[in-house]
Amino acid sequence: MQVADVWHLWNNLTKAVEKTLTAHCSCIRTAHAAANPHQEPEPPDEPDAMLDVRRRPRRIVITIRERHRAVQALLAEGRSLRGISRDLDLDYYAVRRYARTPNVDELLVKVTQRRTLLNDYKPYIYHRFTQGCRNASQLYREVRDQGFRGSRTGVNYYVRQLRQGTIPRLRRPHFPNPDEPCAGS
Repeated sequence: MQVADVWHLWNNLTKAVEKTLTAHCSCIRTAHAAANPHQEPEPPDEPDAMLDVRRRPRRIVITIRERHRAVQALLAEGRSLRGISRDLDLDYYAVRRYARTPNVDELLVKVTQRRTLLNDYKPYIYHRFTQGCRNASQLYREVRDQGFRGSRTGVNYYVRQLRQGTIPRLRRPHFPNPDEPCAGS
């Protein structure tokens, strides 16, 4: 019972601190800019497409590398594609794809460079994020008004990655500078 009470105290404290910091984000940013007038805020560092949001190798990348290595090793032993498929419990056509691709990076490009509905709107979201708009719902409404037909979930996920600093730097395209502050910042 005491543990639950301590957990609730910590949970309530973290929620209160997060709410306060979110409410005063622009004040903190202004104070920081005043203290460091010559320092431009640095956008998040560029992650590798092979890493997840916690900067660990993505599971799909690890799996593809291991399967490719296993298929290539069995091929070097002279095994047939059907035999490899049976031994590794993989689809025959997947084994054939791994066997025909000598460089695993060719397989990884298809996985790590997939296009999504959000791709065309990511530069705008990134631009607004670096301007100080951290509210995913507001950003979703803005890109929806521009014609985005995807779900709010994709925007939420992208904004979460921006907050965690795992999104690549984008070229700064020219966008109209909205004068209105971001709702919820």
